[in-house]
Amino acid sequence: MDIYREKYFNRRNWILENLSALNLTAAESLIVLLIDFCNEFSQPIDIQVLSRLSNLNKEDVDDAIVKLCSKGYLTIEQSGSVISFNIDAVFTHHNISYAGAELYKIFEAEFGRILSERELERLSEWTRLYSHEQIVDALREASINRKLNFSFIDRQLASKDEDGQK
Repeated sequence: MDIYREKYFNRRNWILENLSALNLTAAESLIVLLIDFCNEFSQPIDIQVLSRLSNLNKEDVDDAIVKLCSKGYLTIEQSGSVISFNIDAVFTHHNISYAGAELYKIFEAEFGRILSERELERLSEWTRLYSHEQIVDALREASINRKLNFSFIDRQLASKDEDGQK
């Protein structure tokens, strides 16, 4: 299964973190984020809906959709009267890395359970502040000390950061 389809993967955060690599204009970025939002909550999507949600006029929305399609980021499919907007290609663009994605699996394996929403958010924060190696080292230290909890790992990361090992 593709990592961007996993429950713990925050698609909108990933899009925002990779805007420059995706080379999207502000309007295109907004439309991609809104499509992802509407898809997540099974809301119908059309130009009028996107225009209303984005405060862009219909011509600008249509222009952004055309550009997203031409860049290969958006496909629009019709099945009967249902039109679907698919932005999965955004997540497979030019091998942009999924920083931290494997960390989620490592943590879930070490903890022996699925991580909570708050734990997923905290781990995502750590990926922006610390290297993959630092996070795994802190997890190993917590495991060795039998203190497998996010507070202990957070303290380990902070102490290493204070020591100038960032």
